[in-house]
Amino acid sequence: MRLLSAQVVCFAFIPFALAGLVPLSVANSAVTLQPAPTNDAQSLWAVFNAPGSFNGSAAFYKGFDINGGITIRSPVAFVALEFWAYQRSDGGILQITFDGAQASRIDIYNSTSDGNAIPMMLFKVADLENTAHVVQITNLQDQRVGKAGQLNMDHLVLYTQDPVSTPVVSTPASSAQATNTAKTPQEANSGTDPNGSAVSLSTPAFVLSFGISASFLALFL
Repeated sequence: MRLLSAQVVCFAFIPFALAGLVPLSVANSAVTLQPAPTNDAQSLWAVFNAPGSFNGSAAFYKGFDINGGITIRSPVAFVALEFWAYQRSDGGILQITFDGAQASRIDIYNSTSDGNAIPMMLFKVADLENTAHVVQITNLQDQRVGKAGQLNMDHLVLYTQDPVSTPVVSTPASSAQATNTAKTPQEANSGTDPNGSAVSLSTPAFVLSFGISASFLALFL
C-alpha cells in the first residue's frame, strides 16, 4: 500500500487597483478660480481660513454676480464626487457640469446661516465614467432673493474606481500527511485595514481578503 501526498491549493484575491478618496482643497493646483484672484483689495475672491475649512482654506466669490466660476481639472480618474461648501443666507444657486455636460444645480441657500457656519456636503454624484473629468461650477441668479448669491467652495472629494479582484493560484504545497485546513468564518474573514498616508489631501484605503480552498487526493494501492 502506498500513500500519495495531499496537495493544498490556495487562492488569494488581489485587487487590480486601490479604491480611495481624493480630497481637493481650493489651494490645490487642480482648482482654478475665475476671474483669477489678485493680492489686493480689488480681488473678487476671498480665500482664507473660514470656520471649519478643509486644510485652513476656503474660497468665497465677492462679486455676487453670474461671472464667478470654479474649474477643476482632476489629476486622477474618478467615478463619484462630493462638493463641500458653505450655505449662505443671501441666496445661492450654483450649476455644476462634467466635461461640459451633465448639468446639475446645487442649492446653497439657508436663510438662518451665519458667519459661524461650517462647510457641508451640498452635492454628490456617482456612476460617472472612470476618467479624469473637467468639472465646472458657476454662479446663477437665485430668484428667491432676486440676485446671485455667493459662490463658494471648501473642498471636493473624488472617489476612485472600486477595486476589481482576480484569483491567483499559489504554488501547491505537499505533505506526507493530510492536514485539516478548515477555518471558521471569523478566521476566514479576518484581516487588517491599513490606512494610507495623505497625498495631495488624499487618504486612500483598502482591504485584502483571502479565501483558501483545499483539495485532497489520497490513493491507496
